[in-house]
Amino acid sequence: MTEVLALLSILIVGVIFSLAGEVLFKPVETYKKSVAFALYGITSATLIMFFISYLCKKIGIQSPVVGSVKHLFAGMFFGAAATSLAGLLYLAVYRPRVSIDRFFADLNLQLIANISPAVIEETAFRGGVVHLIFEYAGAASGALGGGVIFGVAHLCGALVGRAVDLHLVLGASSAGLFLSLIYLRYGLGAAIAAHWLWNSFHGSWVGAFSIPIRGARALEANWTTIIVFVLLSLIVAFVPLQS
Repeated sequence: MTEVLALLSILIVGVIFSLAGEVLFKPVETYKKSVAFALYGITSATLIMFFISYLCKKIGIQSPVVGSVKHLFAGMFFGAAATSLAGLLYLAVYRPRVSIDRFFADLNLQLIANISPAVIEETAFRGGVVHLIFEYAGAASGALGGGVIFGVAHLCGALVGRAVDLHLVLGASSAGLFLSLIYLRYGLGAAIAAHWLWNSFHGSWVGAFSIPIRGARALEANWTTIIVFVLLSLIVAFVPLQS
């Protein structure tokens, strides 16, 4: 019971900090706002990590694994692979009109601002939820459970006016599986790096292709993206990082 309460408390805290950031800082339209959002995320993630470490000590398990610099680069590699393959596969299947200017329009702001959701969500979900499930039920349960919980948690976006649907839940669940496996294989730093790159370039693809924000054709919910996440998840799970 103590472990379940710990998991639920971490989940609730993570959702609250994440939604608060959405309300306070989005849309991100200036450098000042993007930097403020990033600093908010770093501060929030630090507080969440202290909370997780306290709970881990309380229930007698080790704290989340951060990973090495080498692992951080592995996370960046997989994050870049995910966003590149998702964008290119979407282009190959749907052949939308492409605007290079819109791809780069606010990429600099997105690279700064998306530090926030990456560090908050990965610290709470991978460093907290997935870590606890892994400690008590093993890696498979941690990865699958973390993916499903991450997907369902996206429904909370409705509380701040975001459009949510089943397509979003499925897409976010596949992303959650991918990021959970990265955490279990390479550590929290790698999961943050992968999430940051995915979020940052996701907006660029959406702008370049004029993709709908929600629905079956949305990039993060599209079947093409789900295929990319599942295939990369298999690679992360079964192909170890070479020394």
